[in-house]
Amino acid sequence: MADLNSSFQLIQHLLTAIEQGATPKSIAQSIAEFWDATACGIWDGLQLTWYSSEPHLPEPSAQTLQQPQLIEGYQGELRTAFTNGCLVLLRPQPWPADASLDDLASVVAIGLRQHALKQEVHTAKQTLRQAQVIADERTAQLQSSQGLLTKLQAAGRRRVEQLDEANRLKDEFISTISHELRTPLTSMSLAIKMLRQPGIDPDRQTRYLDILQQQCAQEINLINDLLTIQQLETKQGEAREDRQLIILESLLQPIFANFRQTWATKNLQLQVSLPANFQWYSDGESLTRVLQELLTNAGKYAHSDTTVEFKAELQAGNIVIVVSDQGKLIQAADLPYIFQKFRRGKDVTQQAVPGTGLGLALVKSLVQHLQGEVSVTSSGAEPLASTCFQVSFPLEGG
Repeated sequence: MADLNSSFQLIQHLLTAIEQGATPKSIAQSIAEFWDATACGIWDGLQLTWYSSEPHLPEPSAQTLQQPQLIEGYQGELRTAFTNGCLVLLRPQPWPADASLDDLASVVAIGLRQHALKQEVHTAKQTLRQAQVIADERTAQLQSSQGLLTKLQAAGRRRVEQLDEANRLKDEFISTISHELRTPLTSMSLAIKMLRQPGIDPDRQTRYLDILQQQCAQEINLINDLLTIQQLETKQGEAREDRQLIILESLLQPIFANFRQTWATKNLQLQVSLPANFQWYSDGESLTRVLQELLTNAGKYAHSDTTVEFKAELQAGNIVIVVSDQGKLIQAADLPYIFQKFRRGKDVTQQAVPGTGLGLALVKSLVQHLQGEVSVTSSGAEPLASTCFQVSFPLEGG
């Protein structure tokens, strides 16, 4: 058994153990083993930590612990110390009569407070980690919600921009069609007024009648084109029942002859490349109108003394027709809208190039009606920029 002089060593040992995180149970065991005690109990005012090498030894009762003055009579052997709110009970085997537990009780009290503080810190850290996890989850949810809100706002802005663009195009459409419908009527009204003048000579009368006929035909063609586009858009995707055998060369001969005659004033040449003896089933009327519109467009914007190329070839089960000219450049900003109704480039409008803006819109509608595709490219520099329209139709049996 250790003597009283070794109490200091025990205190140092306990202080070291406490610094290393000793629990109340390990402190009680260390005290009992150091002094060869059969039991050691530590009471911090709330609970008892009890260690005994003899399991049959009973723990002190709560009543005994609440009345320290009675402890001296506990089995006649229990030594106690009550310091800084910490009660140390020791049952030595045997025990020096002059031994004091005051210093030991002070160390144990410090250890218990330090242990409790560490437990509080540990609990606080766990709580903090849990709070951090919850905060991270809430932050992630908030960021996700913010991202969704941003996407919804962006989608809303795009929708508003699309509606604004649709309204703008609608206003532009109404303005353009009003102009295109009124212009021939104005010319016809003026021609009729002049014809009503008394004593008009036959030559002037013939000239005004020609104006009437020309403007009336223009008005009828415009209305027919509008109706055709509307009908094609309404029937888009429906199966065609008006197919017939198309012999490509026979279909193109009268079209080419007409344009060669028309282009003579601009000295435009037509270069043609066709597959030999080619034929397939399609809508001849719609196909003819597509080719006429593409050649009309090429002749309108081609530079004088140049060549318009017309080429047809077979590619992967399709008949591909390409019409290209050298002349006016289609600006990159206008290319995505070139097939919209009444959509004409700014340069074309400023230079007063004649046209209604329906030709290429009609081409697209007719090509879709024929289950085909149409595209356009334009590159180079004016006056000899290269513009190329390409249409592709699937080959179908009769």
